Amino acid sequence: MRQVLRSTAMLSGSGILAVITGLVTGKLSAMWLGPEGMGFLGAVRSTTLLGGLVLGLGMSTAVTRVASRMLSEDRNASLDAVVAVACATVLVTLAIASTAMVAAGTQIGWLLYRKNYPAHPLVLVWVLLCVAGNLLGGISSGILRAYRAYVKTIAATSIVNVLLTFLCSLFALSTHQVGWMLPVFAFASLSHALVLAVFVYQRHLLCRSISLTRQAWWNAARTLYRFAGPYTASMVVGTGVQSLLPILILHWAGTVNLGYYVASTAIASQYLSFLTSAMSQDYLPRLSAELQSTRFPQMIMEQLQLILLIVLPIVGLVLLLAPVMIPIVYTSNFKITVTLLQWMVAADIFRFGGWSITFALMAKQSGWYFFALELFGGITSLLCSWIGFRLGGMPGLGWAYCFQCVLFSVAVLALGMRLLSLQWSHFPRKTIYYSLISVILVRALSLKPDGPRTILAVIVVAFSLLSSYHRLSHYWARRTIASSGAS
Repeated sequence: MRQVLRSTAMLSGSGILAVITGLVTGKLSAMWLGPEGMGFLGAVRSTTLLGGLVLGLGMSTAVTRVASRMLSEDRNASLDAVVAVACATVLVTLAIASTAMVAAGTQIGWLLYRKNYPAHPLVLVWVLLCVAGNLLGGISSGILRAYRAYVKTIAATSIVNVLLTFLCSLFALSTHQVGWMLPVFAFASLSHALVLAVFVYQRHLLCRSISLTRQAWWNAARTLYRFAGPYTASMVVGTGVQSLLPILILHWAGTVNLGYYVASTAIASQYLSFLTSAMSQDYLPRLSAELQSTRFPQMIMEQLQLILLIVLPIVGLVLLLAPVMIPIVYTSNFKITVTLLQWMVAADIFRFGGWSITFALMAKQSGWYFFALELFGGITSLLCSWIGFRLGGMPGLGWAYCFQCVLFSVAVLALGMRLLSLQWSHFPRKTIYYSLISVILVRALSLKPDGPRTILAVIVVAFSLLSSYHRLSHYWARRTIASSGAS
């Protein structure tokens, strides 16, 4: 766990900075663009994420997984072919998307954005440029993650990208026009991709082979696509559905209500983004390099316990402070999003609880198992969201999301115990029970807040914070003593 904490601390810097700058730009967007402008930008971001999933074909994650295994087996020469196939794949899919945009751009724009499209006819061009930068930069980042010796470099480039995006966003927001935000996203994405590519080239991380044999291309393509095919299908039916939801809400409830939804999901996705970003860039490469190790189950349990200990007090604080946080982060016009945000935050204890097992399944098992899991998550997400919106309107989307996370976590746990030979006795059961009880209690007390209930909720959150800090400090000290004795 000590290595996990060190890598997490390094990579969390850019994530924390992204949260801070995101809060500033979110406040300015709420003041100067309003719910309607935020709703349109949310639809654009969703289109970018969905386009990246479809056009990227999982190349970034596939490069990380395949390259980690090659480097652990001293097959560095084969890495050139893998990267070449990944780049060629992305360029082909981008060319196909460009052709489709030229042929039917107007129809696609109306389908995605409805009445917002005529005011922003170049939106698809900017989206495609953003996708191109994200995909090409993702391949370079995958190479760096595979080496696992460039954690500081990944963190540094991410910080520069966050600052550049923030400064450009401030200029765009100062015009009080949504249209200026679109080229800012594209410029930041392409700049980040260029910086990563230059670093990979200058550090000689690839052999720079002038020519690759047909057999090398074939072997690399077969290795990549064997993982990337099922993985892409899994992400499209899982994460892709989550990216599609804002587009559906735009059709169901209009741009203004989408703006409220985007405001709540922005906080729900950002307040722990530093943790997810840091661990995803460190956890998957370590798992891929230790697939046959006897420590594999222990790594999963350590990651699960670490996640719960970090997430629990933060979730409690956000649940407690949501009614005060929304007017400060945005404006008083966004108070309608408080209930939606609280349900989404409460769901994180279930979502993050299954996260360590999900990555282990993706690293060790066939991609088709991961596809089945993501398909289940996508179907339940669509059904729960539709039912929740029909029954409870916008707040109904919150409790529907929470219920969907519970269902998904149960499915992840069952599949992990079956395919990874995990047993319930291996799990940090006390941490799991305590986390569930604390979150359920704080959420129940926040349903009808008054003086006594608020005081009790504060006590629960404070106890969670102190308990997590004590257990993390104790574990770190024990590991330090053990490593000093071994040396």
